[in-house]
Amino acid sequence: MQKHEIASTPEAELLVVQEAARLITRSTDPEPAIQGILRLLSQLLGLNRGRVLLPSSEVGTLEIQYSYGLTAQEKARGRYMIGEGVSGRVFQTGQVALIQNIDEEPTYLARAVDRTTLPDEAVAFIAVPIVIEEYPAGVLAVHRLRKRERPFQRDVALLQVLATFIGQTLRVNELVA
Repeated sequence: MQKHEIASTPEAELLVVQEAARLITRSTDPEPAIQGILRLLSQLLGLNRGRVLLPSSEVGTLEIQYSYGLTAQEKARGRYMIGEGVSGRVFQTGQVALIQNIDEEPTYLARAVDRTTLPDEAVAFIAVPIVIEEYPAGVLAVHRLRKRERPFQRDVALLQVLATFIGQTLRVNELVA
């Protein structure tokens, strides 16, 4: 079966959840688990350039801590004030952001990933809060092609589940560190 056929099946979504659960239970180190989840999202579902933004040591800012499909330079450019851009707003409000076309959204800053490196067609951006004990602790965000057959709401729901897994991984790491 080819990747594009897998990408729209509920089976692929379930496989991502199962593998993500397996990854987070294997280690107290969040990096391999989170990197693995972001890789699965890209390879199985076409949710690309996944990133997890967490508060940085500089108060009031978020930075890309984990990513898949971003260069070191893109990751380094991924810094936002809380409330700034789509990711900063998701962190501040705790609300999901679904941008169906980044070219038509003024709050999408294209800071980490330059628009010219993305496909020429309409690209969407989905960002969900990572919540720990009812408080936003970070943001999980991905790009996807808008034209995919899979409904956006299925991607949002899946990302919310995975954000919960990531939040728990980060919490466990905090407790044992």
